[in-house]
Amino acid sequence: MRPAPRPTRLPGVDTARAVAVLGMFAAHALPLLVLTSIGGAEPTFAGSVASGRASVLFMVVAGPSLELFDRSLRARGVPVRQRALIYLRRALALAALGLITGLANEGIANILVHYAMLFLLLPLTLLLPPVARWLLALGWLMVMPMLRLPLSTSLEGLRLDHNPNPTDLLDPARLSADLWVTGYYPLLVWFGFGLLGMALGSLPLRRPGAQLGLLAAGLLGAAASLAAGWWKVAGLGEELLRLVPELSERLPAALVTGRYGAAVEDALGGHPVFAWLPMPHSNSLLFTLHAACCALAIIGFCLWLTPRLGLFGQVLSAAGRAPLSLYVGHLLILPILLELLPTTAVWWVLVAGLLGTGAWLNYSGAQGPLEALLRWLSGVTRDAPPDAAAAAGPARD
Repeated sequence: MRPAPRPTRLPGVDTARAVAVLGMFAAHALPLLVLTSIGGAEPTFAGSVASGRASVLFMVVAGPSLELFDRSLRARGVPVRQRALIYLRRALALAALGLITGLANEGIANILVHYAMLFLLLPLTLLLPPVARWLLALGWLMVMPMLRLPLSTSLEGLRLDHNPNPTDLLDPARLSADLWVTGYYPLLVWFGFGLLGMALGSLPLRRPGAQLGLLAAGLLGAAASLAAGWWKVAGLGEELLRLVPELSERLPAALVTGRYGAAVEDALGGHPVFAWLPMPHSNSLLFTLHAACCALAIIGFCLWLTPRLGLFGQVLSAAGRAPLSLYVGHLLILPILLELLPTTAVWWVLVAGLLGTGAWLNYSGAQGPLEALLRWLSGVTRDAPPDAAAAAGPARD
């Protein structure tokens, strides 16, 4: 008798993906800071917690998802060439979706084309042993933030200043520079988050010890890196304000939330302190490491907590199986909701939509609409033997 295949889903990974989507909802729907009557600014809870961290978590979770997907295909005998074609089609479909939706809402930095690049390149790391994956991920996250800044300065003229869309395919040099170096999610840095996820996928994530170990290590690293960054910033004192005079009293809130990032990078990009900035979306060395540690802690916590949440954990995990549908859906409806409702009400509408989606998917066992489309376009059912096609259902992303 053939042994039953190992389960190809980790509910905690799906929950972490749902948490990432909720974080992006908060960062996009709620104000990140509020201006004070004296011309200063105060960070909000959403700006202090979600900004710059939710999108990193979204990228890191791609790694274990891809590992599980590949494991399900290999377990059912899908040949290497067919798996490669599935990954290629998947990446192209994601990129097309990102380019199309890039036109829909220019008020939000669309991450889908960058996400597609992860799924195009990360499968190559499946060939590496676990130790090599960890060394590559840690080395990338340590080195590439330091290389990005001088490259970004030299390529300043090759910036899109808008979401990638189909017309940008006519200028491949500018599009490539924006995706990899000069844009909002420069893959020269952000690809490292995907590599970290692939390294995570090599761990025994079903074991409580590994889950709690990730939580502890992530919390320690996140707290230490953030403390080091603020210690360095505090050491500059008034000098830092003189370096960024246009922000004046708003600089502390800008460092917490990532707002006014272009002004901060223009003023501090050549200063040694930039590598230490605890600022979301700065792509500084310190915040890159801090955000990676936050992702590790959240994934570890979600892996441990989800089985203990009962029905609510099942609903949240099911919502995490439809990240594309939820992400694209909020891109499309958010401008309308913000015209009709206060921002807090918009946030709760989005949360209700996510939980409602999760409840339906948990009850029906169905896929999200865009997930089903992506599965079909990637050719899983066309290229895989019957057993592999069946396995690819539970392993959907």
